[in-house]
Amino acid sequence: MKSFLSTVLFFLWSISSYGQCTIPIFDSQQDVNDFVANNPGCTEVNQLIVASTAIIDLTPLNQITSVIGDLTIHSCNNLLSLSGLENINFIGGNLTILNNNLLPTLQGLNGLLEIGNILNVEGNNSLISLDGLNSLTSILGNSAVSDKTSVFFNNSLETLFGLNNLVSVNKEFSINFNDSLEHLDDLSSLVTVEGKLDIFFNDSLTGIDGLSSLTTVGDLSIAENNSLATLEGLESLEEINGFLIVLYNDVLNSISSLNGVMPSSLTGTIRIEENFQLSLCNVLPVCANIDNPDITLTIFSNAPGCNSILELEASCTLIIIETLLDKKISTYPNPVSEKLMIKIEASVSLISTKVYSTLGNLLFETLEKNIDFSNLSSGVYFLKIETNQGIITKKIIKE
Repeated sequence: MKSFLSTVLFFLWSISSYGQCTIPIFDSQQDVNDFVANNPGCTEVNQLIVASTAIIDLTPLNQITSVIGDLTIHSCNNLLSLSGLENINFIGGNLTILNNNLLPTLQGLNGLLEIGNILNVEGNNSLISLDGLNSLTSILGNSAVSDKTSVFFNNSLETLFGLNNLVSVNKEFSINFNDSLEHLDDLSSLVTVEGKLDIFFNDSLTGIDGLSSLTTVGDLSIAENNSLATLEGLESLEEINGFLIVLYNDVLNSISSLNGVMPSSLTGTIRIEENFQLSLCNVLPVCANIDNPDITLTIFSNAPGCNSILELEASCTLIIIETLLDKKISTYPNPVSEKLMIKIEASVSLISTKVYSTLGNLLFETLEKNIDFSNLSSGVYFLKIETNQGIITKKIIKE
């Protein structure tokens, strides 16, 4: 009986102690300074809101380890660091960093592993990177509300360093209106975006190579990125489970990196418009959906060759054949030192294989699937493989 009574008293004391943990809404530095005294032993808070130009130091909050709901830091225009938040490892709701004009990085959030709903980084004029989010692996998007993870209107943001370990975003992910952002190299671990991936109005963006691990997105929209010339980096993308939009990218001249996307994954709309340098848009996911009644396809005001659906059709037949055939034939090892093997699916019959130099000279022809490269000098060669389903060319490196 005594043991039971002790347990009950301890439980009531725990509730009472936790009840002392107020919902922190800080609008003065004194509020921050008094947190520990007002909330002894409090490590978990329902939400955390920091909003005042008077707040310059968050170190008194270093006993907090988790936020059940939202963590919001906005309009703290004299705040230079998020130091004091490094023990927070989980945020159950949203993480919002909004309109903090002097904040240069997100250092101080280094312990954060997971965000329950979305990340919003917007309007922080001095922010040059997202350094501090380096431990973050998942943005779960658990709320039923149609929110989106967004990196918006950060005029000095040069890189997304800090998101290096981010693997998945379970809602929309928008990277928009960041005038100084030059590349997406720091998204190299990102594999899936379950919602729409928007890359809009990033005037200095020259490449998206950092998306090399991305395999799946909901929708894909790439628009108004005036320095973006190619979509290199999207070669691993297999599924666009929605629409594809490529608009108003002034110097974009190639979308060939989309050839690995499964045509059947696309639904709704394909728009390729006003990309004035883009003359070829005959990628497999577009070509294969020309006659799909469930797809609304619009092609116009690109460079000649990609100016209309009629121009697209004229260039699509060959690319479909080559792309489908390429998936049925593999060569290995590459680079090769002695024997090169050609592996062909059962439905394909080999007619001949020709080996060419980089100058276009025919070196030899064979009917074998096991080709001897041992007598060739080190360098680059081209393998022209003729089959009953067409001809493809593969680049081979001789060690």
